[in-house]
Amino acid sequence: MVDRFPTILFFPRNRKDWSVKYPEDLPLTVPNLVRFILWHTPQLVQQNPFKCCNPECIQKAAELQKDRISQLESEIKRLHAEMQMLHQAEKQLIYQLSVSWQEEHQLKLHNRALQEKNENLKHHNEKLKDLYQQRNIELAETAAKLSEIATVSKQLLNENILLKTYMSSIEEELEINKHTSTSLPIEESELPTTHSENAEVQSPN
Repeated sequence: MVDRFPTILFFPRNRKDWSVKYPEDLPLTVPNLVRFILWHTPQLVQQNPFKCCNPECIQKAAELQKDRISQLESEIKRLHAEMQMLHQAEKQLIYQLSVSWQEEHQLKLHNRALQEKNENLKHHNEKLKDLYQQRNIELAETAAKLSEIATVSKQLLNENILLKTYMSSIEEELEINKHTSTSLPIEESELPTTHSENAEVQSPN
């Protein structure tokens, strides 16, 4: 916003079609503004307002013009104040826009960081799924191997029981054979005595 007044238009009473724009190249001062208004006043366009007036009329016209000038000065001051307010509002708006832009930039950065984090989490989740599937396969294989080991262990246990039973039976047979072998020499030692006695019995004949 530039430090200048808005466009000034003069609208004659009941003749808005005669509206005139204040020249942009003419400095905006109170005398220039009064001349501009007087110059374009319809009642004064065709004649000089001061030719047909007596001193009293001129004095009244001067007082009226002073009042009008005072009103115009008040209006200009009001416009200045409004311009200052507009300048302040513009500065505040620029500041708010700057803050909004910074917040938007921070939000974009935060959103980008969240997207990257989300991508990393997805990648990590996929790795965990693959690892979970691999662990399930390994556990299934381990369970199958344990089942096989349990089956083989059961078979070995049964074979061990049979082997113990067989060894027990062999030991019993060995014990029986041992007792049998120890009893046979006694009987054989008694046999020669019987033959000698028979010989003695047969010798007297």
